[in-house]
Amino acid sequence: MSKKPSSPTLTTKKHVVRQEREDRQIKIAVTVTSIVLGVVLLIVLFALVNTFIIKPNTVIATVGDTEIRAGDFDKSVRYRRFNMLNQASQYYNNYAQFQSFAPDYAHQFLAVAQRNAVELNQGDIIGNQVLNDMIDDILIAEEAEKLGISVSKEELNAYIEENFGYFENGTPTPANTATPFNTPTISSQQETLIALPTEELPVEEDNEDALVPSDEAETPVDAEVTEEPVEETEVVEEEQTEPTEEATATLVPTITPSPTPYTRRLFEKEYRSFRSQMDKIDISRSQLERILYNALLRTKVMEAVTADVPAEEEQVWARHILVASLEEAEAIIERLNAGEDFAALAMELSTDEGSKINGGDLGWFGKGRMVPEFQEASYALENIGDISEPVNSTHGWHIIQLLGKGVNPVDERTHETLKATFFEDWIKELRAQRDDIVIKDKWAEFVPMKPAISPSFYNAIMNP
Repeated sequence: MSKKPSSPTLTTKKHVVRQEREDRQIKIAVTVTSIVLGVVLLIVLFALVNTFIIKPNTVIATVGDTEIRAGDFDKSVRYRRFNMLNQASQYYNNYAQFQSFAPDYAHQFLAVAQRNAVELNQGDIIGNQVLNDMIDDILIAEEAEKLGISVSKEELNAYIEENFGYFENGTPTPANTATPFNTPTISSQQETLIALPTEELPVEEDNEDALVPSDEAETPVDAEVTEEPVEETEVVEEEQTEPTEEATATLVPTITPSPTPYTRRLFEKEYRSFRSQMDKIDISRSQLERILYNALLRTKVMEAVTADVPAEEEQVWARHILVASLEEAEAIIERLNAGEDFAALAMELSTDEGSKINGGDLGWFGKGRMVPEFQEASYALENIGDISEPVNSTHGWHIIQLLGKGVNPVDERTHETLKATFFEDWIKELRAQRDDIVIKDKWAEFVPMKPAISPSFYNAIMNP
């Protein structure tokens, strides 16, 4: 059966208009979609450009013609946060280990861990420290060039190895160097001042059965006494001298640690693990080397600048009585003025359990060892025996008596502290001489909060 031919579709004007309308709608939809996709693409592209080009190259501070850019700042803050997190973890573990048998010692570890936790949780404190360190690094680099100091690739590699405890030729064995400790002689006035009060012991009645002291023992009657000839010797009278306050050094050898075997293979394994940790916080190898380069250059410049810092310092020798209120302190001053003994009052009334047993004696100390108020009052006293007015500090109210004052030799650890203080003052002086250090207001916008301290770890540290 043959098919019937289909009749042609009649296209009316109405159909044409509708078709044209549909075509226009499709074109509009395609155009709008293209525009939206284009805008989204532009936004993504701008975000990428801003993240990887604009933001890292934003200048947040300048030192003369040298710029500090946000990208370098970001990596330096991340590295500082990484170290602070590790330190907080280590000190918290130390606290947990010591708290059962040495609670006072344990709380010193906890205090550092808590300080780190607070700063890690806030961010701006670390950011401000890092930015100022980066400014100092520029000043140090300028001075290093003047001093002819530089850091070679070999020195940087050795510095990295040494920080991991690896030494190519084996762990160096330190020589037995003598560590000086100040043991100044004391005058008769000082000896009188520091004499602790003693209680009179009751005198026992004579006992016929008591042993006779050896130097008073009688010679047995039957014993034959042989007189030894005594050789006459010329007696030389020594010239008597008054004790002085000049310090004399007592030489104490340091303990030599035994070397620990450490192969290059083990070092490289640990360094790869460390590099993996750096990758996780988005610090590349070149960025890490820049941070370590600046640290090593700072060390070398510090060694040069502090080479002539003497191993001695002005110190005071003082004792104190610590009480809770001003009224108590004033009452003690009245008793001292009435002639009562300082050491006896310290042993009776002082709340400083560490020093009261010694009559409040704190020994010799230099600047930076005591709280500022106590230090200022101690150094202000001029003559041996002088007593301060009541001094208020975070610990309470102090009455301080000067027992000695002079320049004394210091041990190696204190000497390193003196050099560090000298170097800090040297950097402050460099900054004070410059009027071209500019810190932009927007620097805080670029402070990263990663690596972050977890809420659970933060709560564990703050609420042990």
